[in-house]
Amino acid sequence: MDDSHLRLPHGAEDLISLVRQVGDTLHSQLLLALTRCGLTEPRFRVLERLAQAGDQGCSQTEIASWLDQSDSSICGLIDRMQEDSLLYRFRSKVDRRRSLLMLSQEGRARWERAVQAQAQTFHHLLDSYPETNRRLVCLHLQRLQHHLSQTVPIKSASSSLREESRLTSAAESMREAG
Repeated sequence: MDDSHLRLPHGAEDLISLVRQVGDTLHSQLLLALTRCGLTEPRFRVLERLAQAGDQGCSQTEIASWLDQSDSSICGLIDRMQEDSLLYRFRSKVDRRRSLLMLSQEGRARWERAVQAQAQTFHHLLDSYPETNRRLVCLHLQRLQHHLSQTVPIKSASSSLREESRLTSAAESMREAG
């Protein structure tokens, strides 16, 4: 039986491995920078979204959507961040059923420190790597991303995987209960 259709194209395995390694290395260094600022990645991302929203604030639903999570999955996170004085929760003046979230002074200060720490981390990691090489890597990654977006709608693929995971978990729970 010919299983050549099951093998990755030439060089694909190396490409996938290298992209993952570089991504993992950069991600772990950025997480260390966040940790030094007393933040986790989910907390940083919430603060980032609130900083973008500015004085308008945003709802928990908007944050959940931006993080690609459900409202219930971030409810505890938002509660703990409020307890830690990183954000404020206000009732909307337009719709009293809705709460708006906004950065507190402590939240803004912590977010700004984390942004600065991440910038310093990137500077430390990449400053000695020649600018020409950085530009070439960016160009090739942009081309690859464009190609992938033409081949597979990335957002719908991740949503499909998440939905499949939810269905699998629900089925397992039903089997255990039955």
